[in-house]
This record gives sequence, C-alpha cells and structure tokens, in this order.
Amino acid sequence: MKKLLMIIGLSIVLLALSACDTASECGTGTTYVDGVCVLDKDVPKTTTGTTLCESEVGPHTVVNGEFTNPPAEPWFFIGGWMVNDPDNIWMEQFGAVVFDVNQTSTNVWDGAFWQPKVYTELGCTYTLSFTMRTDEVGGRDVIVFLEDTDDNYNKFIEDTVTLGVDYQTYTYTFTPLVTNDDTKIGIFFANDIGTVIVDSVLVTREAN
Repeated sequence: MKKLLMIIGLSIVLLALSACDTASECGTGTTYVDGVCVLDKDVPKTTTGTTLCESEVGPHTVVNGEFTNPPAEPWFFIGGWMVNDPDNIWMEQFGAVVFDVNQTSTNVWDGAFWQPKVYTELGCTYTLSFTMRTDEVGGRDVIVFLEDTDDNYNKFIEDTVTLGVDYQTYTYTFTPLVTNDDTKIGIFFANDIGTVIVDSVLVTREAN
C-alpha cells in the first residue's frame, strides 16, 4: 500500500513539473492558457483567473453624458459657422444639447460633437446609446460614430440614422480587438439641415 501511494505521489509531481516546463516555454509577453501559449494582449483574464473587465462605472464611460452641466471639455464641438446661436447649444431646462443647423457640408466632419479619450479594453463588450430627436416634422439625418483617433480615424461604428420629433435611443455594441485609450465617440450633423437635440450619449460595458 505504501509503495502504491509513493508511485501515485511521484506521478503527480512529474505531471506538475511537466506542466511547469511547458508553461516556461512561453516567451516574454505570452501566457500559458489551456495548453497553448497566448499573447498577453489576447488574454481577457489575469493568470489568477480574475476578470479584468467589470461592469462598474469607470474611465470607460463618457463624462457628463446626460448633459446635466454645460458640455464643456471633454466634449468638443466644431461647425459653429453652420449652427444658429453656436454659443448656446446647451438647453439647460431640458438637460440637452441643441444644434440648429442652417447649412450643410460635403464633409460631414465639418459639423461634429464628440468626446475623445474613451477607454476601450480588450475583454469587454461596450454598449453605446445615443438618445436624440429633432424639431423637423419631416425628420433629419445624423451620423453616429465610434472611431480610433490613433489609427487614421478608423470607424469601429458609423451609422446614419433619421431623427423624428420624439426621442429615440439608438444602441450599438462594440467588442474591441485591442485595448485603446483614444477611442472617440460622437455625432456628425453637417449632412442635413434642421435641429439635432441630443438628450444623452452613454457608454456601458460588461465582461465578454
């Protein structure tokens, strides 16, 4: 019986050493996961198994996304030349931002409202929501976007939506392939004439 226990114990030790040797073959910047060496940037969990991405409020969310305060920095706005009363885009009584667009542009980015530096992390899925409307009975178009400022403004999300006179929330999901600290979220409004009333621009996240 004692001999059998010794054999079992020796087998366990040999298996453990074998696993260690295999894991040690993973080079710098890689982690041994389920029998495979995986690049650290592609591992959504730490070596202890703790999920990196959690659903708490944090730096991944936009600042002042419900416009309870005047949309100062980090919100940015360009295209004042095509907006009536560009110095008063915040409608305090409604907690909304209003662009009364009187001119269009062939370059939609000539008129834009955005926030940069939204942190998007590998291992998370992000939900974006834009709640907007217009005063134009016939409706008007805007373009919502999420882009990578560091990668030639590559668009992760770009969608043209038609606003109506009632608030509607437009929702999108985004799962990043790499962690990025310079993801920009916003709205292009230079492609059509009429009011654009933005109630909120929000981002939430959850672990994959």
